[in-house]
Amino acid sequence: MSARPSWRSAFATLTGQLAVRRAEKGFTQRDVYLRLGVSRSTFQRWEQGEAVPDAYELFRWADLLDIAITSTVIEPGPKSEAACADPAGARAAA
Repeated sequence: MSARPSWRSAFATLTGQLAVRRAEKGFTQRDVYLRLGVSRSTFQRWEQGEAVPDAYELFRWADLLDIAITSTVIEPGPKSEAACADPAGARAAA
């Protein structure tokens, strides 16, 4: 059984993909941060993996660049998986 990557490494992978995709689409950082309505420094910190956007901003950013955020980035943990299978049982076990 392989260990899951940490959320930091998964986020770093995603931000790297977003940076590459931004360049492929011909967008500058300025183009993206203005469309998202965030400051230059905030966007640069996101793209460099120094800060994490909230989920809403992350999905807007990915949508702008036509990238699907999949379960490889957002994976349920053991409690989440149990809750999906049996919500009442997961609450009782917690």
